Amino acid sequence: MGLTCFIFRFLRRPLVRDSCSLCADAKAKESENRGIWRLNAALRKLVLAINQLFLTPNRARLHAILRTVQASGVLNLRTDRPERTTVEIRKRNNVHVIDAIRPDVPVLVYAHGFGCSQHMWRHITPAFEGKCHQVLFDYVGCGQSDLAAFDPVKYASLKGYVQDVLDVCDTLGIERGVNFVGHSVSASVGLLASIERPTLFDRLILVGPSPCYLNHAPDYFGGFERKDLDGLLDLMDQNFMGWSSYLAPIVAGAPQADSLGGELSESFCSTDPTMARIFAQATFFADSREDLPRVTRPSLILQHGKDALAPLSVGEYMHKKLRGSTLEVLDVTGHCAHMSHPHLVTAAMQRYLSLT
Repeated sequence: MGLTCFIFRFLRRPLVRDSCSLCADAKAKESENRGIWRLNAALRKLVLAINQLFLTPNRARLHAILRTVQASGVLNLRTDRPERTTVEIRKRNNVHVIDAIRPDVPVLVYAHGFGCSQHMWRHITPAFEGKCHQVLFDYVGCGQSDLAAFDPVKYASLKGYVQDVLDVCDTLGIERGVNFVGHSVSASVGLLASIERPTLFDRLILVGPSPCYLNHAPDYFGGFERKDLDGLLDLMDQNFMGWSSYLAPIVAGAPQADSLGGELSESFCSTDPTMARIFAQATFFADSREDLPRVTRPSLILQHGKDALAPLSVGEYMHKKLRGSTLEVLDVTGHCAHMSHPHLVTAAMQRYLSLT
């Protein structure tokens, strides 16, 4: 259920008023009702703020709106929520584990890209069954995660998704040895997580990564001008279904535009539009370039040969900035080699992890 829909349903709940003026607790009931009306007014401000969010792709404006809403009385919009239990996190992030028989095998943690889910790794995991412990999960707001746990402040930046990765590892009792496999924006999420907790990670496998989608001439070519991304998010605001149909074949790549593009479009459309909009803002306007030299764990960069979202120059840039990195260019058109050419991805992973 979308956040806005939930709020409107809450607002439509009838208020219980004591119709008997002679009732002993009439004053108490009236006081309670006034409190409910005040809460409803604060929630209405939240709805208006979310609507304002859709009118601009500017992240600074987003945070300003959310701060205004917090000051108006909706105090539960915060990132310092109470610590969740193991069961709650496994449910929240729809965590699934594929265990190997032997305990002393590598651990693979898979993180999906924007608008996707753990289902996208289904062509990769069979190659590692019995050889690795495999962990799959959905970011909050994606796939089969608990949408009620979505926090628009927390997930307005990549830090919220970094915390999801760390929470999943913590709830499974994983303290070290993680081989992180991240697609697209999750490559940046994995890099940031490894900076925050380097002892947790062994190696990073980055599929179609990009630390920044914006061009910053003359030193960096991310693939997009700001007006391009603004236009993409404007289309998302105006016509979510049309945006999904437009973006999916670009992500899939021309050779797979029909088959894979249809699956991606369906995945995009199944995501709550409010949550997808916030994740899109965090994804396309993130800039992690300055963080790359801070990464201490070795990495494998799997760069697509022809990728409309992350051109070859991006992979070369990351290889230059990431210490201990290996760059492998896959003969793939599109942005999702793990779906369109899984045999190339699994072979590269097996070589890198010395599992062949």
